[in-house]
Amino acid sequence: MARRTIRGHGAAGVVLALVACGALAGETCDFAFEPASLDLGGVVYGQSATGTVLLRSTGTDALVVDLVELRWGEPSMTLTHDGCSGITLAADATCSIDVTFTPTALGERGERLGAQTNTNVSDPLLEIAAEGLPVDAPALSVTPGSIAFGPTVVGQTTATRDVFVVNVGNTALNVSDAVLQGPGAHHFLLTAPDACNADGPLAPGASCEINVRFEPGAVGSFGASVRLTSDAPGSPHVVPLSGTGLATDQTGVAADATALDFGTVFTGQSTSMTLTYSNIGSQVLSIDGYTIGGPDADAFLVTADSCSGHMGVGADCVIALRFSPTQVRAYVAQVQIDTPAETLPPPVVLTGDGEALTMDIFTDGFDP
Repeated sequence: MARRTIRGHGAAGVVLALVACGALAGETCDFAFEPASLDLGGVVYGQSATGTVLLRSTGTDALVVDLVELRWGEPSMTLTHDGCSGITLAADATCSIDVTFTPTALGERGERLGAQTNTNVSDPLLEIAAEGLPVDAPALSVTPGSIAFGPTVVGQTTATRDVFVVNVGNTALNVSDAVLQGPGAHHFLLTAPDACNADGPLAPGASCEINVRFEPGAVGSFGASVRLTSDAPGSPHVVPLSGTGLATDQTGVAADATALDFGTVFTGQSTSMTLTYSNIGSQVLSIDGYTIGGPDADAFLVTADSCSGHMGVGADCVIALRFSPTQVRAYVAQVQIDTPAETLPPPVVLTGDGEALTMDIFTDGFDP
């Protein structure tokens, strides 16, 4: 019986998996994070620590990684390198992700790293731990760095947003006042301006919250800022504010791109990209799904979706799209969000090219 080796490669000679995930009986797609957990240790406020995580394909077939994401939204942790989203991993291949911890407060912090793939087994999550440590000097942390309230009908008031103030230094600090400033200040409201000085100085590690609302008195876009004055270095600390006043109840959606180019992909393989939609109206929207149309609609697929259902005022959501060419040629399609909103973005154009995957067949002998 002849023994044959079949190898697929492109112009660069890269070895590729040839069988789609789950195509062979008894084979499954799966992945694992290495290490199984990540402890970034104690980090002094104002500094950062980064850890590298590998995502390994542990199945016997190719693994399509649509999206790698931090699941809990911990503000002190970010993905500073993502070498995994939108790629296909052969069996036992790896890609890397860097997670950076920049403490915004003192104490222990946690996060979870996950991935959306074509696997049909349970989704492993990587636990991430870190701790914010005080600096050896007076210091104040003010988060978030800015607040965008989004569109609001004139005369209505938004939900409260919080400015978090934390003493991350080693001595007590006095916050003397918190005020609104800027040309649009009269469209915003501080509901607890004395929250940070009502009980005296902030002890090391102590925190307070200042509440802000947007209440537009006219149509248009407005900007202002919260200014906090204290005896900490860098005072005053400023948090920019923005919001848009609408004349009447309006509904609308915007997309963060007008076109997505998936580039060149080998036939039988796939790649993914993400598209973000935003509710720019003044009402909660119902999202019924998406329509992919055009001459090559079958080559594109929505594989992950955080939008379907309802999207709050000013909220964002993300969909992941996969391009899988079957022929050597150019592909074009378009995707549109399905919603009864009055204002919709134009359909987002999807393009990509299929490239041939050449095959070399080697016969290295016969079994006796």
